[in-house]
Order: sequence, then C-alpha cells, then structure tokens
Amino acid sequence: MLHKLNTFIRILIVVFLIVPLPAFAYHVPTQAPSNLTLTVDYENGTVKADWDASDQAEDYPAERYAIGFGLSDDGSMPYGIATGNVGDSNALNTEYTFTASYLQSVFNEAHGLFHVKIRSDNDTNASYSEWTPTVSVTIQNKPAAVTIATYDMDRSDGIKFEWSASTGGFVTASSYKLYYKLSSASDWTLQGQQSNTDYVLPWSNLTADPYDFMLSACGSENDCNDSSTLSIDVVPYVAPTTTTTSTTTTTTTTTTTTTIDPLTVQRNNNQAETGIYETDQERKDREDKEYQEWLAREEAKRQAEYEAEQERIRQQEEAERKAEEERIAAEKEAQRLYEEEQERLRLEEEARIQAELEAQIKAEQEELARLEAEAEAKIQKELEDSVFKDVALDDLTDEELTEVKELIDTIQLIEKNTDFKDYEIAEEIIEIDIVVENIVIPTTTTTTTLVPIKEDFVDEEITDTKDDIEPIPSEERSQEIQPELTEEQVIEQVEVAQEIIEKVVNVEEIVVIKTDDELETLTDQEKEVYEEEVKAAIVEAVQELETEELVEVVEQVAQVSVQNLAVADEQTKQVVQAVVNEVTNVETVAELNEEEKQVVADVLGVTETNDVQIIAEQSAKDENINIAVQEYVDRATDNADVEDYSISNVIVEVQVEQFFLDPIGQFTDIDLSDIVLSDIGSDMTQSSKDNAKKTVVPVIIVGQIIATPIKRRF
Repeated sequence: MLHKLNTFIRILIVVFLIVPLPAFAYHVPTQAPSNLTLTVDYENGTVKADWDASDQAEDYPAERYAIGFGLSDDGSMPYGIATGNVGDSNALNTEYTFTASYLQSVFNEAHGLFHVKIRSDNDTNASYSEWTPTVSVTIQNKPAAVTIATYDMDRSDGIKFEWSASTGGFVTASSYKLYYKLSSASDWTLQGQQSNTDYVLPWSNLTADPYDFMLSACGSENDCNDSSTLSIDVVPYVAPTTTTTSTTTTTTTTTTTTTIDPLTVQRNNNQAETGIYETDQERKDREDKEYQEWLAREEAKRQAEYEAEQERIRQQEEAERKAEEERIAAEKEAQRLYEEEQERLRLEEEARIQAELEAQIKAEQEELARLEAEAEAKIQKELEDSVFKDVALDDLTDEELTEVKELIDTIQLIEKNTDFKDYEIAEEIIEIDIVVENIVIPTTTTTTTLVPIKEDFVDEEITDTKDDIEPIPSEERSQEIQPELTEEQVIEQVEVAQEIIEKVVNVEEIVVIKTDDELETLTDQEKEVYEEEVKAAIVEAVQELETEELVEVVEQVAQVSVQNLAVADEQTKQVVQAVVNEVTNVETVAELNEEEKQVVADVLGVTETNDVQIIAEQSAKDENINIAVQEYVDRATDNADVEDYSISNVIVEVQVEQFFLDPIGQFTDIDLSDIVLSDIGSDMTQSSKDNAKKTVVPVIIVGQIIATPIKRRF
C-alpha cells in the first residue's frame, strides 16, 4: 500500500513539473514598456531607442509614449519628448531615433553619457505608467568612418590615396590616420596623421607585394573610427617611354607621336561633360561629396520640421494645461465661495440657537435665584429666631452681632449643602467643659445615634425646613462619561501598566521578593520586618528616579486609575504610593509643567492643576493631609467600588478619624486668633471644597456649639 502511495505522489510531481500552468499577472491600469535598448550609429550620427510595448491587457493601454532623456555624467534627464499625439500614426511607435544635430541643439554637444527612460501614457483617462529603468550609453566624440575612394599607383612619388571628408556622424573629422601592412603581416604601421583628404605613400615604404590599407577618421578628442580594409597588389611605378618613327620616301618627312596621359584624357572628357576639369576619380569624389551635402541638408530640413512640430505640440499642450488649471482654479473658487456661504449660514443659525438658549438659561437662573433667595430668607429668619431666642440683642456689641450673623450664615451654608442621612455616628459620650473668652459651654452629656443632629433649645420645637429648600444648580465641572470596563479589561490594562512600571522600577532588582511558600514559613514579626524592608527599598529606589521617570509611572496610573490597582500586586501598589509621595513633594511639583501637573491631578482625582500645588504645600504643613497622601493608594484600592474616590475623600476620612480619636483635642487645638472668615477655604483644592460640603465634621462642631446655651458674662 505504501509503495502505491509513493508511486502516485511521484506521478503527481512529474505532472506538475511537465504540464504548463497559466500565469496570472496583476495588471496596473497602464503598464510600463519593457526591454529598452539604445544603439549608437556613428556612421549616420544617431542613437536609436527601441522598446517593447505592453500586452495591451491593462485597463488603460498606452496611447503614446513619453521619452525622458539627458546627456550628463550624473544621470539626470531634464528633457522629454513624445512619440506623437494621441491618434497619430506614429504615436504607438516603439522606437525613436535621436540625431546628432538634435542632440547638439539641445545640449550644445553630441557626445557623452546619454540616458533614456520610457513611460506609457493614456491621456484619455489621465493614466500614466511607471518609468522604465534608465538605460545609458556612451556616445564617443568620433566621426563617421570613411572609405578610401581612390588610389593612384601611376605616380613617380608613390601611391596617392584620396577620400571624402567625414561629415555625417556625430562630429566632423578633425584628422585622418593612414595605416598599412603586408597582407601576410599582423601589425599595422601608422604612416601619418593629417587633416587633408588625400595622402601619398612613398614607394620607398613599399615593395611589389600584396598590401592592406586602412584609414581612421578621428575627432577633436582623438576618438577614431576605422574604415574597412583595402587590399592592393602593389606594383611599383615605371615611367612611360616616347617612340619616334621616321619614314623616308621621295620626300623625307619626320613624324613625332606622343602618348597622352590617361588622366589628361579623363580631365578633357569631364570638362566637356560638366565644364569642370577633373579626373574620373575627382569627379566621383566631388559628386559623392555633393550628394552627402544634399543628404545633410535634407536631414537638417527634416529635423527642423520635426522640431517645429514638437514645439507646436508643446505649445498646444501648454495651452491645454493652462486652460485646465484655470478651470480647476475656477471650480475651487466657486467651491470656496459656496463653503463660505454655508459657513456663514451655519454660524448665523448657531448664533440664533445660542441666543435663544442663553435667554432660556437666564430666565431659569433668575427664577432659581428668586426661589433660592426666598429659601435663604426663610432659613435666615428661622436661624435668627432660634439663635437669638435666649440672647438679648441689645446687649451685644456691633462686632459681636456681626460675628453671630456670620456664624448663622455658615450654619445655613452647611445645612444647605449637606445630606445628613449619609452619615451615622456610633454612640459615644463626650464631656465638654471649655471656656473660650466670654462664651461658656457647661459640662454636657450628649448621646448621638443618628444624624442629622437636632438643636436642643428649651421650649423650642424643631422645624425641618429641608423640604422647603429648592436645590441649587451644581457648578462642578461635568465629567465625561467613560464606558464601564469589564473585569477582564481592567485586569488587562493593569497588567500592561505593571509591565511599563516595572521597566522604570524593577523591584526584583533592588530587593529579594519571597514567594508565597517562603512567606508562610515566616512568623508574624518576621513578615512585618520583611514587608518594611521591601517598602523601604522601594521608597529609596523611587527617591532616586528622575522627574521624567516619575511622570512616566504617573501617566500609566492615570490611564488605569488608582482604584483599579486593586488587582495589581502588592509591590506595584507600593511603587505607585512611593511615586505619589514624590510627585506631591513641593520641590518635585515645582519642576512639573502644566501637562505633567494635569496627569498628577488625574491620579489624585482633583480637577485643577493648581490643586496639586495646594496638596503639596498643605501636606508639608498639615499632618492629617500628609497621612492622607501617604495612605492614598491603599485607601483608594480598598474603596475600588466607590465611584469617583479621590484624595479629597482620603483627607476627609483621616480628619474624621482624627476627630473621633481625640475630639477634645480638635476643639482645644483650634486657634481662632488668625482666622479670617473671608479666607476660609482659600488653601483647599476644589474637590476638597466640594467634599467639605458633604462632611459631618463641621456640622458636629457647629451643632455642638448651637446645642449648648450661650451665656454672656458682664
């Protein structure tokens, strides 16, 4: 079975290799030409560019070809030409010939490193292919080769060679070199170099043997083009003889016959035919030269006509381009005017809607202000009646009366902004016996089980005015509602943040972290010592960080929020707490820019960057705020399920805890001498001010003062 399977697989492989499969090529909208070649023709002074067209299977086949070219050592191609206009008979030609005269007119020379590239153009659909790879060829500074037109061995001084001047190539020949050798030899002998178009090779250099002769036409830079080889059986010159025959008859007569030189005969005959006294070879050379000159004139005429046509095409294309640019510019201008008009209409509509909205808001604010004023007046009246019930107003000085009214305003503000149902205070008995100046607070036993605290005035019933007070619009900054993350998403974000934080502070590099199994073997005291060592090492490492590194950690915490660090490991929490301690240091805050302060503010849960400066300064002065900062991360993660939990919540919690630990101390430590009521809250963050409205502490203090009889001593 295995043998049959192997045989089958071999057959499949052979079929796959033998049977041709169709090739499916991706076609761009317009394909580039291929197989570009350049051929230099020194005899005619031309460079022929030849290429292959595409398979015409693309979306927009070529309608003509653009040719880029240049004559430079750096490969630049600043000039371009086309095979024709769309629809012309020569538009799709796949070859183009550059003449020496055209190159001379463009570049002021016709030799050097010549570069060409081709592109397929479909002007109908404005689709153009990529350029072909550049092909380069060197055009040497050498003329067209010449041919030895005639030679004359019927001379006494040697063999005379004659030829026509080389004028049909890229350059005109500056000089000519005559080479000769025995046909049986391999090395050539240079006889001389001259600008004339004839040369006499002395007989002294020759013998009666077969010889090969070659003529090189050379340019001004000595680039030469060799002619084909001319083979001659050299026969040395023998001078002709003159014979005189005398016949004697009855009358003796002497007759002399002279043989006429054949060249003279040729000259006489040619003069009779053309009016020019010349030999047959000279006539042939002259006629050949005149023919070449005619060809050159015709080529120049054709080239001039071609260049004129190209110039006409260029001007036409330039005019079409300018017309198209003007059309596009007009369309853009019309579009701009339309968009400006639409924008003007939109702004007018927005202004109208905004005006209506502002008018509506103003009316609502005026109504709310009226209701608030009525409520405040009602509360003011009730508080005055309650506070001044047992006080003789006539006995108070103006200063004391002003202070009492300010106290009433404070009580009113606290009651208005505090929801007492949010707080329950465990039963506790507090004995207070404080004398502050002329105000006596006798020993009182107060049992409090549920807030709100009731005012205990003799023969006075408590009137609850809470339901009669209209709510005051909140001026707090609206928070952007973020989509609630799933537990898995929170864990993923925290893991990413942990990895980045570990790159800044790698705890395992600064202290040995014990495993859970190792921790289980430790006593409680050993665990406490170990935890303190880890914490101290982390704090020391964080203190050595640069400000940029501290900000990097804070940015990661801001992205995931401090409360979500509840799912992080203990070392990460300790690193974050140490970083929070550093970025709330007065010196560190001074180094932060506004953007970095905003990141710290986001971590602390405050709204303004100025709050960061306030927290740093107060932390250095106030022990409770310093404790709140030191415990912020632990408390925030413990309250992960509390919405919008911030440093302000921690400060309030610490202050409440300190109050219940030492309530008498909280009273006795108050220094009223430097208190200016108008400055209260100036050193608090905005979020702390907001939370202060919700806290029970000021209510307890003021409530205890109100709940005791006020007696004036005289």
